[in-house]
Amino acid sequence: MFYDPAVTSWETIRTLKIGRVVPNPVDSRAIAKGVPEPYRYDGSLSFFTGYKLLTSSEVKEYEGDRTFGRKTEYEYNDYLLPTMVKNTLNGGKTQVESVFYPTDFTDEVSKTMVNRNIVRPVIHRVATMGNAKYDVYNPYRLSSDIPVVDRIETGKGDKERETRIQFIRYDDYGNLLEAVKDGSQRISYIYGYGSLYPVAKLEGAGYESFPERFGQIKSYSDSTMLAGTCASLRSTLRGIGLVTSYTYRPLEGVSSVVVPNGNRKSFHYNKFGELAAELDYGNNKEKEYGYHYKCDSVSAPVEPPPSYQPLELRIGAGQTYPLGRVSIAAWGSGGSGDYSYSWVLTNDKGLNYRTENSNFTYEFTVLGTYQLACTIHDRVAGASATSVVSFEIVPNMAVSFQNIHTFKEGNERFIEAYIDCPCETDITFLLEYQTNTYKGITFYINDYNNNNKFVRYGNGADFVTVRFPKGQSRIYIVYNQGDKCCRTVINKATNGVTYQYPYVLDAPLD
Repeated sequence: MFYDPAVTSWETIRTLKIGRVVPNPVDSRAIAKGVPEPYRYDGSLSFFTGYKLLTSSEVKEYEGDRTFGRKTEYEYNDYLLPTMVKNTLNGGKTQVESVFYPTDFTDEVSKTMVNRNIVRPVIHRVATMGNAKYDVYNPYRLSSDIPVVDRIETGKGDKERETRIQFIRYDDYGNLLEAVKDGSQRISYIYGYGSLYPVAKLEGAGYESFPERFGQIKSYSDSTMLAGTCASLRSTLRGIGLVTSYTYRPLEGVSSVVVPNGNRKSFHYNKFGELAAELDYGNNKEKEYGYHYKCDSVSAPVEPPPSYQPLELRIGAGQTYPLGRVSIAAWGSGGSGDYSYSWVLTNDKGLNYRTENSNFTYEFTVLGTYQLACTIHDRVAGASATSVVSFEIVPNMAVSFQNIHTFKEGNERFIEAYIDCPCETDITFLLEYQTNTYKGITFYINDYNNNNKFVRYGNGADFVTVRFPKGQSRIYIVYNQGDKCCRTVINKATNGVTYQYPYVLDAPLD
């Protein structure tokens, strides 16, 4: 223990900064290397300062008479960041990873980062093993005086590095607005909640593709308003790019994700801000999370046995499902909340399938009527509840445009297609048009006696809903040479009918 006789009171203490050169050269080298330095107050209280870094570690695994091992060695720079990680494997093979930080470069951006104490970002990483080599380089640039990644380059072996991602545009807060992947695929972002979170991602088009009015989203903080605006954005950019949108519960996490086809997945949180459940686009529970904290039996107060609400159970099943994999969720309420599940699936052909997962999943290969029973048991209260539902397994419930044909006659152009509906349903279409002719564009959608004939002039886009019978129905569109846009998009359907690719009928233009 080091004792400094100059310390004569509790108010005076010798202080040294790690790495600082002190008069004694031996002490200077020790401090620079992080050797703990002892101190003492008035001969009665002592403490240490400094740091200790992991220099090596060794892991061994045993299998019978064989031993497998790996030794890892580390080297650090003056900022205590690892600059070399060396793994020695069985047989003497070595894998070396070298890491470089802003302090290792002399360009102006790196100097600026060091001056601002931004020294942790990895700019260059090289991994070698024998003759194999993998190289990743991501230099920084200044955007609105903020250091941001300019690009990511990768290389293998002796080949020169290639740019894999170029980061084109950032906002005033350093948020990424646009990137180009592999020199061709553009990805753009819009932010909301005061520019704190990304609320929309566009794949396939640049930032200039966003209409100007959507630039105001960054000031929105209401999730309902954001969801509606992003839905409008998805409709506006249909055919240009794929739009994925997000809403959030600030300080907790994502509250919903809407994928390009409009399906929405939602996330629910408990009162402590912890993720409690994930629901799919049909509002069926995909995953559920429980958190159980054990109290200290010594200090925890003794409480009387809890009283619980009656246990209830609801199965989230529809009336029909298509052939293939089907997932069904159940919701319990009341009791302690600590449930176990058991399911039984039966039909009139002797099926008796059982499982004990929280969600029911089964691969259906036979059409017909099925009965599904679910029982939950409360592990704490000891109560049980059972619910039974029936449903039909039917052929595929997805519709799409089929047998698409195009032809022309004079200045008129024609496109026709068919939709094969598994049951009677109301289908909503988005009609997009841009024409300057006096004839306009005529959409015949399951048209009988001109009941579903839609004529559109000028430029625009709107929704129409048409009832379709079970079976095959015809879509027929008449447009003109020189029209700039003629497109029909399946948007949604009723009675459990969904849609699949191709769900866009895009007329070829001259």
